[in-house]
Amino acid sequence: MKKALLLLITLLLIVTPVHAAPRIMQGETVYLNDTVDISGVTGWMANDGEYYAAYFGGGDYGSTTGTIIKLPPRAYKARPSQYEYYIDPAVFGSKLGLWHQYYPVSKDLTPEQHGYTVMFNVAASRSTNVTENQTAVVNNTPSFPYKPSVPTRHIADYVVMRGDNLTINTNQITKLWLLGRLDGIYDQQSVNNTIVITENRTRDMEPGRYDMLLQKMKPGLNVFTVRYNPTTQELESFHPETFTISKLPLYGLTPQVAKGRILEVFNNSMDGYEQLKFELQEPAIDITMIETLKETDTVALVDIRGYTNAANGTPIKFVFDEELQTPRTLASATHYTTTLGIVPGDMRYFQKSVPIHLYELFPGEHWITAYLPNGAYQRVPYFIWEAEKHYTPNATIRYIGGNEFVPTPTPQIINVTQTVVVTKVVTVTVPVPPPQSSVDAATWKTISTIVQYGILAVVAMILVCYGMSIVARAYMRKRKNDEQETKKGN
Repeated sequence: MKKALLLLITLLLIVTPVHAAPRIMQGETVYLNDTVDISGVTGWMANDGEYYAAYFGGGDYGSTTGTIIKLPPRAYKARPSQYEYYIDPAVFGSKLGLWHQYYPVSKDLTPEQHGYTVMFNVAASRSTNVTENQTAVVNNTPSFPYKPSVPTRHIADYVVMRGDNLTINTNQITKLWLLGRLDGIYDQQSVNNTIVITENRTRDMEPGRYDMLLQKMKPGLNVFTVRYNPTTQELESFHPETFTISKLPLYGLTPQVAKGRILEVFNNSMDGYEQLKFELQEPAIDITMIETLKETDTVALVDIRGYTNAANGTPIKFVFDEELQTPRTLASATHYTTTLGIVPGDMRYFQKSVPIHLYELFPGEHWITAYLPNGAYQRVPYFIWEAEKHYTPNATIRYIGGNEFVPTPTPQIINVTQTVVVTKVVTVTVPVPPPQSSVDAATWKTISTIVQYGILAVVAMILVCYGMSIVARAYMRKRKNDEQETKKGN
């Protein structure tokens, strides 16, 4: 029997049956009387098990006193449902603009920590009017830019990955001063109103936070009054009124130590400057959300989202269960996308929807690995579980507390008695006496042996007695002779 597999994702699981309503992305514009799928923009469930939306006058979160509404559940068979949500004019008609996710939690956290992100932008209708300058507006409703599919993650005024270029566009001739702990850039002038820090330079610089100074000319002067002399390692300041040049040595000073002197000279000069924050980071990629968009018994459409500090347009590669792939299957397990994001101080982000064929994967832990071209990667787990309706536990499994899995409906148990015929074989050992002929022969052999030894014993006794008689006779003869000689002597 085939078994259906249910994809359970580590970070967020939303099982969405196939339906007709169009699925919107965060920040997308919806219109009154539309019916749309909002399941991908409503965020996390609140502690009470409900979903909420908040309206703050059509602008950013918390800009005014909010209006809070409760949203329907993520249940396809329910009415109403997030999968088919009606933009009701009675609710949204007087509240056009941005609607936000809402969680009833402490307000001392930042919107990103809360997870507050734009859900959608409500507009009155799709009719458009074209003004004289050919700018399209929708019933005079302010236009809102497309929001990323993940919350904005702001880092600094500029954030750059080591090994990437940094391009700064200016509207006039500008000089760049970049001051870090050990590394720095002094007095780099723009070319065609563009400042470029090359990839080789960012690769050689120490990662960390830098102070960025953008030096600009005084309007009408058309000359910079402060410059850096790399030969003498001095800061030179020109005074137009007196036509004199002041010099301040920077020899042996790290950029952060020299910053105080540079700012002091700038503040006493006729040049203007803008002070910004620049952050140089090691290559990084961070998968923050894996979400199931649609699922059938055989295929699940998985949406992967996250952040990276790689430049906009950098390719990203995703490999599913890389260690289990062969050269033949590796291509089908590999998927590609590119980074998004044009705000220089925000982390870039990515989003990729990938189909997973459930019958080709075993239940249990699997892995997704994301790669950047420079070798940076992240490996995150996801799980595939067998659907409960198809799951039968092993007979050897024991459950704590006796809460054993019982299928529904409970099957009827029938006891069957079966008669088994058993044949028993008994072996009996009976002693059998030897034949009479064998007994007689053995008896006569024994008697013969006894007789032989008896004769030998009698012969031995005779010989002993004969020897003893000879000895006794010799003794008596010698004694008699001794007595006779004695008598003759007397």
